This record gives sequence, structure tokens and C-alpha cells, in this order.
Amino acid sequence: MANYNGASHLLSAIRSVLAQSMSSLELLIADDASTDRSIEIVETIAKTDPRVRLLKSTVNSGPAAARNRALAAAQGQWIAVVDSDDLIHPQRFERLVALAESEAADGCADDLIYFHESGTAQEPPTLLGDVAPGSATLITPAMMLGGTQDGLGSADLGYLKPLIRRDRIGNSRYREDIRIGEDHEFYLRLLLDGARMILTPQSYYLYRRHAASISHRLRPEDIDAMIRVQEDLAPRFGPVEKARARLRRAALLRSKQYETCVQDIKNRRALPAAARAIRHPHVVLGLARIARARLVSTTAPVQPQNLADVHLAPLGTQAAPETLLIELPEREADWVAADWSKVSTATQTDGVHVRADGPLAQFAMGYVCVSAQTPAMERKSIPLPAPDNPLVQVRTPTYRRPDALRRCLESLVEQSHENWICDVYDDDPNGSAKEIVDGFGDPRIHFNHNRPQRFASRNIDSCFSRANPREADFFCVVEDDNYLLPDFMEENIAVCRDKGVEIIFRNQLIEHGSGTNHAQLSENGILDDKLNEGLYDADVFRLCLIADIGVSNGGLFWSRHAKSDLEIHEACSATLQEYLRTFSINEPMYVAMKPLAVWAENGEDTTRDIGMNTGYLARELSLKRSITQLQKLAWTRANQADRARFLNHPAFRYSADMRARGLVKSHIDLRAGQVLGWRETLRLALRGGLIRLLGRPERGLAPFLAARQG
Repeated sequence: MANYNGASHLLSAIRSVLAQSMSSLELLIADDASTDRSIEIVETIAKTDPRVRLLKSTVNSGPAAARNRALAAAQGQWIAVVDSDDLIHPQRFERLVALAESEAADGCADDLIYFHESGTAQEPPTLLGDVAPGSATLITPAMMLGGTQDGLGSADLGYLKPLIRRDRIGNSRYREDIRIGEDHEFYLRLLLDGARMILTPQSYYLYRRHAASISHRLRPEDIDAMIRVQEDLAPRFGPVEKARARLRRAALLRSKQYETCVQDIKNRRALPAAARAIRHPHVVLGLARIARARLVSTTAPVQPQNLADVHLAPLGTQAAPETLLIELPEREADWVAADWSKVSTATQTDGVHVRADGPLAQFAMGYVCVSAQTPAMERKSIPLPAPDNPLVQVRTPTYRRPDALRRCLESLVEQSHENWICDVYDDDPNGSAKEIVDGFGDPRIHFNHNRPQRFASRNIDSCFSRANPREADFFCVVEDDNYLLPDFMEENIAVCRDKGVEIIFRNQLIEHGSGTNHAQLSENGILDDKLNEGLYDADVFRLCLIADIGVSNGGLFWSRHAKSDLEIHEACSATLQEYLRTFSINEPMYVAMKPLAVWAENGEDTTRDIGMNTGYLARELSLKRSITQLQKLAWTRANQADRARFLNHPAFRYSADMRARGLVKSHIDLRAGQVLGWRETLRLALRGGLIRLLGRPERGLAPFLAARQG
């Protein structure tokens, strides 16, 4: 963040950076010899937040030199530029880094949403306006030079504020011999060097437009410098870039004529101004546009709204009196930058209070703009979802079990933690679950009809997707025949925070005879005789596989910051999925032994593998063969010390006999049979041999292991 005498907006800009959901960051503020309160503001914040570092200068050298000082001091993997008078959405860094990594890009840029400290509306409301790409687009050097061939019209991509990998920047620096346009030249040079940069039509950057902005004070000599640096890069241009460069140079020369004429008028040099206007008709058109805009603002000033409240709410909400209602879409992806700008435009004026209903409204709060002109507004930072009230997304796969689904959803309604949202994924081609969902009349419960039919194993697996369209903080999967006890969410959130973990494996009770008149809950949890409460290293926990134990889908609770990809992505049975999911966890996991969920033991009535045509015996052999292969891999991944004490490892509660049986049956270590006796050892070894001989691993196992071990 380069800064020169930006005290009036600096605090708001700093707060918006420090409020990022990706909190592992450093904020380098390169002050360019400010004479206002800027230094005092930064030093005060740095005393309470060690992420803030002040880089002082005794000489005013311009924004390029200030940014270069920050680049030299930066230690992060990604570099972001945020101007000291702008604001950014709380999730900006997280979103752009995720997109860049998914596209294997060196950088990622978003559109800019304009806002004005006077509260006037912007036209267009964003940098890209109507020519924003429909999806993520690769930025080329030719696009950076401008033109309409790429569908971006006259949008100046030099204004973008991309996140760029520090390794890609390397020793590259901004040119310090230009005062305006240094960003454009820097980005263009990186692209010519081979950088791969992505542009998304979304926007998480709020660009303040005001009279003091340096980009509003273009001088003829600045334009000469912009032409000069472009010509310095010309030898590296290809034919397309050369053609675009000629058009850009002509446009810059026209701008120079206009700015020179404006200077003549300001300096009351009427004859030179008139002569220039006669020689260059475009200058007259430019002056006419400025005159018209000023006339409109003088004769029809913007009247302050009487509306003191802005209400962000789902579609169909009724507007309250004297309240501006902004109806939000069902999904975040349905809106792009120009849509979100409605929120920014509506919240630019002093005294506006914003009400947000629902998780998407909380996300929309990141687009709220507040003026820093008065102390009252200066204290208002961008509102964030309350940290003590995180959003939990429940994902419920279902197939033609209306009574079970109703009970499952009732257990959500009874949760002590009320900030949750449930997506029900119905695999019935007839969509029978919709009637159940509609019957609750709860806006937190959403019906999703699978088309085409996924069948149960895929339907369950997709519920573990890393996609987060609801912008949730935590996740869990509750299959339609299972249910939660009232404190499930509240206590799991508390464990995540208290223990500093991102994944929890929660103990569950068993409902015997589920779906019958004699259904009964077990007295003990399924983990009571198997595991101990506490933190498990991933390699140690995988050793549970040797005793035929895997994580239960309904026992998992994870945060948006979990590194493990819990979705299997490959075709396999739902039962094998749980073993593969155990293998997928690659970070510490906390085992919580208090049972707060119920697993339904429904025997042959289960529809978990509906859609699989293989016979029962072949399925079982295939499953057992797959598990054996996983057991051996889990054993080889564990360190020597954990393998040596496996039979008596304190992390596990299941008996030494049970551990030994797993080692013998999987042919990992037949010597473990000493604790079992020779008859039992022989029986298990033969059984394991038959499984290896007759069973074929499920077809999804090999590609899964290839992806996870790579």
C-alpha cells in the first residue's frame, strides 16, 4: 500500500485489508514522505497488529518508488496492491488466490467497483462495465494494450489490481521515471515475460473516485512518458501487439491535445485553446461532455435520500417503509461486479444503516462503502459476519425416504446453533423430497433436484465438495436416515476454535432397527471402544484402516480452511468412500468422543449403493480387496515408531487381538498372529489370500490413489 498524504481514507483502507478472511498476511505501507497524519495512523495500528509494517521515506519519490520499496521488503507468496484510498471485500485475497491456483495462473485480477465520496452514482459502475467477460479470461499483452477485438472495449486494464505470485515478479520492479501509468507498464512487461494472468468478471475491489485521486490529474508530460515507455517495449511486440500499440499511441496523443487545451483554458490562454480546439475536433467533444456534466450537477444536484436504511435480503422479501430493499439472487455466482455495485452505490452516503438477512446478504456486506469524511463514518469498518455466529452448511443426500428425511431436517431445526443452511440433494427422478422441504417453510432449507440422477454413492460424495457457494464457515453431511443431536453444531464449532483444528471426527450413537417400530438407540457410541479423545496425526489415524475402521460420513465436521480434499471424485461404492475419505485426510484431526449424532443401522434397506449392478458377493470381494490395498498403503506411510508399537499404540482403544487380525488378514505382518494362536492366524491368512485371489479392486481405487499419491 503506497501512501502520500492519504490520512483521510487511510484507516478505512487498512481496516479492509486486515479484515481479510485469509488472515495470514503482511501489510506493508510504503509512505512517500507524507506531511499529514498518515504516519501517526499507521504507527498506532502497528502497535496492536504485528502484521502491519511501516516503510518510511524522507523524500517524495512517487507511487512507483514507494511500491518498489514494498516489493523489496515483501515476504509473502502473493503480492497484492491496494491503494490507500480504496476498500476491498473481506474475501478478496481468498477468492483470487483460489482462482489463480485452480487455473495454474501467476496472477489473478478482478473488476473494479467505482464509488464516490459524494454519494453520486457512477456510470458505468465498474471499470469493465458492459464489456466484462462472461467467465474467467486469460489476459494477453494485446488485451493490455487495449482495443475492441477482445470484447473488452476501451477498458484500461492498467487500472486493475491483480494478485501476483512473488516468484513470478522476481526482480521486476515498477518504472520510477513515470508518474501515471506505471501499473500498466509493469503488468504489460510481466505478460511479455510469460506471466499467465486471469481476469474474473467478479469484483472484490472498491475503487474510490474523488478529485484528489492522482489518476484524475493527467498532465501532457505524463502522457508523453506513457508513450515513451510503450515505445521502449515495442521491440518485444508481435504483429497483434504492434497494431494495438499504434491505436493506443493515437488515443494517447488525442488525450494529450485535450489535456493541453484544458491547461490553456485554466491559464486563461484563450487563443491557443481556441486554435487547438479548431485543429482537433475531438477536443471540442471532450469539453462539451465536461460542460454538460457540470451543468447537470449544478442545475440538478443529487438530493440526499430520505431513506436511512438499506435492506439486503433474499428474493421475494417485502420492502419496509423508508427502506431501500436490494433483493439478492439465490446464488452468489448469479451476480457479477455490475450487480454487486448496487450495494456500493446505495451505501455511499453518510448515516446509512444496512440490514443483512441471510448468508448471501452477509457476503454482500463486503460491498458496503462508507465515507471516511466524518469521524462517525471513519469508525464504521466493513461489516463482517459475526465471528461468534459462523454459518454452517449442512448437505443432505436423499432418495425416497420421506419419513427419515423429515426427521433429519427436524433435528436441524432443533439445533442450539441457529445460523445454518441446509441443501437437500434429491436423487429421486420425481423430486419427491421437495414436498418435505416445502412443508417446513424454513428459508434455511433448500431443495436441489439432481439431474441427471447421480445414484447414492455419487450423491453422497458430491456433498463433500470443496465448492462453497453458500460462503459457509463450517460443513457437515447428514444422510437422510441419520440425524443430529441438538448441540452437534455448537459443540463442534467450539472444539474447532478451542483446539485450533479444521476437521473433527465426532462420535455417533447407533440406531438399531432404523425405520422399524422397534428402533432403539445404542447406549454407547461407535467409537467408544476404538479411539481416544484427542488430536490425531493423519498418518497415525490412517492406521485405523488396519482394524477395518474408517471415518463415518455423519461424524465429520470441517471448516472452510481445511486443506484435505474430502471428495473422492471417482466411481466407487459408498462404503469404500468412507475408507478413501480416511485416506484423504492429510492434516491433524480431532476425535471428539461425546456422541452428538445418530447413525442409522438400516441393514438391507439402505440405498447407499443403488445404481450398482454387480452381485453382492462380487461387490464384497471387490470392497475387501480395495480395503486391503489401502491398509498396506496406510502401513507404509506410518513412521517406524508408530508401526513398532501398533499392537499397543495408546492412540487406539480397540484390542490388540483386533489389531493383530487386521495385520494378518491383510498380509502386512503374519508374525502378529502370535497373539491370536496358530488356528486363528491360519484362518485369517487364508481368508486374506482368497480375497487377494478372487477380489478385484473397485475401478475407482487406482485413479484415486494416483491422484492422491502424486
